[in-house]
Amino acid sequence: MLLNVREWTAKKRQRQWKQSFPIDAVFAGNADCRNCGPATAELTADASSGMIGVTGILDVRVEFVCSRCLSPFCRELRVPFDESFTRDSELLDEERDNLHLVADDEEVDLQPYVEQSILLALPYVPVCQEECRGLTTSGVNRNVFPDAENEVAVDPRLAALADWFKKEE
Repeated sequence: MLLNVREWTAKKRQRQWKQSFPIDAVFAGNADCRNCGPATAELTADASSGMIGVTGILDVRVEFVCSRCLSPFCRELRVPFDESFTRDSELLDEERDNLHLVADDEEVDLQPYVEQSILLALPYVPVCQEECRGLTTSGVNRNVFPDAENEVAVDPRLAALADWFKKEE
C-alpha cells in the first residue's frame, strides 16, 4: 500500500482502492486477541492544497478471549481511517495530529498507519456478550452452567469465628 506523495500532490486527483493484506504484526504478543484473517481496506486518497488525505474504512475479523469467562469468540471490526500527508512543513500545526510530513521523493507505506488504527480500535476489555456471567471461583463457566454457585472462600484465620456463629444457631 504505497502512496507516492509527489505524484499525487502534482496531479491533484482522487484515487480509490480496495486491498486485502495480512496484519499479523498487530496481534503479536497479545494474549487477548488473534487475527482471524486478512484485513480489508477501502480507501480514498484525495490530493488538494498541498496535502493528500487518505480516508476510508478498515474491516478485520478478530478472535478475542472473553475477559470474564475466558471463552474464545470472533467479532468483525469496522475501523474508520483518516490520515493526511504533506511535503510542506508550513502546513503542519498542533491541532492536526493526523497530518504527517514526508520527504519530497518519498513513497508512504500506509501499512503502519492502518495497523495503528486497528490496534487502537481493539477493545481494552473484550467481553463475549454484555450479559456474560463469568466464571465461578472453581472455574465453572456460568454462561454454560447458570446454576453453578460461587463457593465462599473463608479465610483460614477466621474459620474459628465461623464455627462460633454456627453454635449460636
